[in-house]
Parts: sequence; structure tokens; C-alpha cells
Amino acid sequence: MDDDSLAIVDAQRWGSASVARWAATHHGQLVVVMVLNTVGVTFWLPFGAAVWAYLRDRLPAGSTLPACFAAAFIALAMPRRAQ
Repeated sequence: MDDDSLAIVDAQRWGSASVARWAATHHGQLVVVMVLNTVGVTFWLPFGAAVWAYLRDRLPAGSTLPACFAAAFIALAMPRRAQ
């Protein structure tokens, strides 16, 4: 790897080789963080469904809030295509 691409973090210059070395050194911690992140993101779907069901059951039949929440949640949860 070369240091052609540089980034400045905390007033230090980090080249691609430095970042790769750091990632290799902290591989175990990065795996744990990614697993925890995946579990957390996975829980968003049942959480959103539970909030929608709660709103639907508690609000009057003509209320648009549950539908608006469902539409907003779906828009948030759906992955976007790269343009």
C-alpha cells in the first residue's frame, strides 16, 4: 500500500497504509462493533412495527398519523440506490 491518499484526523496525517495498519491491529474490536451495529439495526424493523401498531390501536380510525409514520419509517428503512 502507498500513502498517496491522505486524510487529516486530529491534526495528524493518515495515509492509506496507516489506516490499513490501524484496521489490521484493531480487527477484533472492529468485528465486535460491526456485529453490535448489525444487531441494533436489525431491531429497528420490529421497533417500527410496534410503534405503528401502537399508534394504529390508540388513535381514532380517521387519523392519518399511523399511515404517515408507516410511510416515513419505510422511507427511512429502505436502502437507497446509488445515483
